[in-house]
Amino acid sequence: MNYRIGQIVPSSNITMEREVPAIFAGRMRQLPERFSFHSSRVRLHRVVAQELERMNRDMGRCALELAELTRTVVEYIESEGIEVKDAINFSILDNLEVGERDPLQLLEDVTRLDTAGVDTVVLSACVQMPSFAAIERAQLALGVPVTSTAVCTARQMMRRLGLEAVAPDAGAYLGSKAGLV
Repeated sequence: MNYRIGQIVPSSNITMEREVPAIFAGRMRQLPERFSFHSSRVRLHRVVAQELERMNRDMGRCALELAELTRTVVEYIESEGIEVKDAINFSILDNLEVGERDPLQLLEDVTRLDTAGVDTVVLSACVQMPSFAAIERAQLALGVPVTSTAVCTARQMMRRLGLEAVAPDAGAYLGSKAGLV
């Protein structure tokens, strides 16, 4: 079966159009499905409140859902009823710089977090910060499920398409039990 997937991404985003298709590529190696990705962009160059607000206004029907982006990520997650035990904010203002960050650096970053007793570790809660290459390795190291914005996006896309949410090397939320007891 063939699926066409549309994504709305910031104009300077280089991560979601790489990582989400990479997750689905792993799935295509194992299953007979085929996916094509089509993106529409909204303008964003610097990750600052003014540009996030302008981006949200430009997104039409998505504006209401994304308006909360001007709050901190922790506030947004907690407003959904999820307890955040610890977080790191890299405070990288240049959105292109965020997308160029080495995802394997997250393996060192995550060691600074207090992960004792957590149910899940979100390796990256930013749609621009690459993380896919580190998901499985972080999960193996921590022994708890590890996810990211790209993994959650791919999982939701699969569910919306009526597909089983599985893909290799993409962490527990896409079926990997690596490192989990």
